[in-house]
Amino acid sequence: MPQSRDFDRSWAAKKSPVNKVKTVLPIDIIEAIERIELNSKHNRSRKKVVKQFEAVGLWMLMFSMRGMYPADINEISSKNLDYNFESRIKAELADSKSELSLRGNPFLYSHQRHKTEIPMKIMLNMPPIRKLIAVLRYLVSASHPKDAFQSQEESKMTSYKKRIQTKTPEEVDHFKIFIQHNLGLPLVLVPCNNLGMTALFSKATDRNPDSFGRAAILP
Repeated sequence: MPQSRDFDRSWAAKKSPVNKVKTVLPIDIIEAIERIELNSKHNRSRKKVVKQFEAVGLWMLMFSMRGMYPADINEISSKNLDYNFESRIKAELADSKSELSLRGNPFLYSHQRHKTEIPMKIMLNMPPIRKLIAVLRYLVSASHPKDAFQSQEESKMTSYKKRIQTKTPEEVDHFKIFIQHNLGLPLVLVPCNNLGMTALFSKATDRNPDSFGRAAILP
């Protein structure tokens, strides 16, 4: 029998080097939240705390929604759902006793990536997305009332029916956070820098500051 020869490692196919992106761990977010402190009872100090919680919440939302850009967060809207949201609001305002059957999924969000233009779907009822959006709507209305889609008056309302009555059915939007575009990045970048979080994000976005928050992107 022929003698077997040892395998020469030089015969193996060469592998291209892979850059491993260091993503943010849950403990990093927890530590950032623990750094948030209310130093006094003055309005300025309270607003700073709100903005810091808002910044962490916005970053978590970008991460949860498959690595969205801040510009994508500005565009979140019920109008992008695979569902006739406007018809549902009209039925709720009419207080109709009859059942309304609408096709689609009220939580299936359609989005197109800005960079690759690849369409994707996101389930908004997957934790913690839906609750993050709800909390951020309240925080932004308090810290940036001129830029918030939900007004401070709406935030104070405990009645869902009264809240949807403040706008026309075409204007009602349960997921929209901002009324302006390109507002998300400054709200995230500056407060997160003060919380020591920016270095964590820059490892994945050192070439393109517009990709801030995309430390991990799911296929």
